[in-house]
Amino acid sequence: MKNFISILVTGSILFISSLTNAACETAIIEEEFSTPNGQLLDNGNGTITDIASSLMWIQCSEGQTYGDSLCDGGLVKSNWPEALSSPSVLNSNGGFAGHADWRLPNIKELRSLVEEACFNPSINIDRFPETENTIYWSSTSSISAPSGETPLGSWSVNFFDGASEISSRAEVNAVRLVRDIL
Repeated sequence: MKNFISILVTGSILFISSLTNAACETAIIEEEFSTPNGQLLDNGNGTITDIASSLMWIQCSEGQTYGDSLCDGGLVKSNWPEALSSPSVLNSNGGFAGHADWRLPNIKELRSLVEEACFNPSINIDRFPETENTIYWSSTSSISAPSGETPLGSWSVNFFDGASEISSRAEVNAVRLVRDIL
């Protein structure tokens, strides 16, 4: 009986998870999205403009390449100091999509990409295809360290579930770059 209940609970969780993901991947009513397609304009060049925040995002994560409205290849993960320097490397090599003022987003900006109606990943996958359900760096330092660590940490967002967290600066996490459009 105990095994039956365990299987029943596990099956129910999997069923609910599949419903939520299916609802996210298909067309739940556009107004139910916290970051709807109408707010995130596809510029057709590997960038997305968020008209609510006046930010332009690179569609693909660092390490991926953009082509045919898709992101291809594996993302490159880096520690926080490397993540902070990745925009200057990109910008000094000509930038991306005609712009050379890319930067690492702060925590508020990065959180603006979290799609509350989705998880695994918790982002608008129409606009940010092939986003892995992993942790992404922000440029925002933390005044505290992750549990049990001495060095300061930095804020990040886990795009599995959209949670903000403090990560050790030595951790290797994903990077997505942004720029101001005003």
